Amino acid sequence: MSNTSDVSETQTTPKKGYVYVLRSGLSNLFKIGRTTGNVEKRIQQLNTGNPYSLIMFDVIETEEASLCEKYLHQRLRTSKHFGSGGTEFFEIDPDELRSVLKDARAFLNEYISAKNTADEYKAAQSEDRIIEPTEELQKEYRRLLDIREQMDMLEFERELIEYRIKAALGTASELRGIATWKTSLAMRFDQDSFRQANPDLHAQYLKQNAHRKFNLAKK
Repeated sequence: MSNTSDVSETQTTPKKGYVYVLRSGLSNLFKIGRTTGNVEKRIQQLNTGNPYSLIMFDVIETEEASLCEKYLHQRLRTSKHFGSGGTEFFEIDPDELRSVLKDARAFLNEYISAKNTADEYKAAQSEDRIIEPTEELQKEYRRLLDIREQMDMLEFERELIEYRIKAALGTASELRGIATWKTSLAMRFDQDSFRQANPDLHAQYLKQNAHRKFNLAKK
C-alpha cells in the first residue's frame, strides 16, 4: 500500500473533497483517507482484495480535504497501525474517534473562515498606519507566544531524540520497526555556482515579487 494520500493536490484553488473514515469490520481499526471523487466507489476500490470489509464510519465534506486529512493523521499519530501495511490505518476506540472527528469539524470551520479572511488581505498593499490591539487580540498574541515557545522546546527535544536514534543506527540502514536512515542520491540545481559563473544571465531571470511578511513583536 502506498504511504501517500489517495489523491494528489495539484489544484491551485480549493476543490471540494471528502475525508472518509472507514472501519475494518467490527474492529477498532480505522482507515482515514481523502478523495475528490465518489466516496462509495472509493470504498469499493479499497475493499477489492481486502479480507475485512471496510465500512463507512464517517465522512467530512470540505474544500480543505488535504488539511483535514493532515489534521486527523497528526492528531492520531500515536494510534497509527502498521500491521496492515499502510500508514492511513489507526487503532482507536470508536467513541474516542468520534470525539476527535467532532474537534476536527470545529477546527475546520474556524480555520477556513480565518484563512479566507486573511487571504483577502494577503495580496493587498499594506498601508502606513498602526492600529491599537483589542484586549482579545492581546490574549491571542500572548497565547501565540506561548505556543511558539512550546514548539521551539519540542523541536529541540525532537532533534535530540532523533540524534540518539541516528547514533544507535550508526552505518546501518534500518532500526527494525522504528526508523530507516538510507543513503539516497538526488540532482539539484546549484544556483550559487550558476550566479557566479553567469551573473548577467542569472540577472535576466530575476523578478520582483511583493508579499506581506508577518512578524510577531518580541517583548
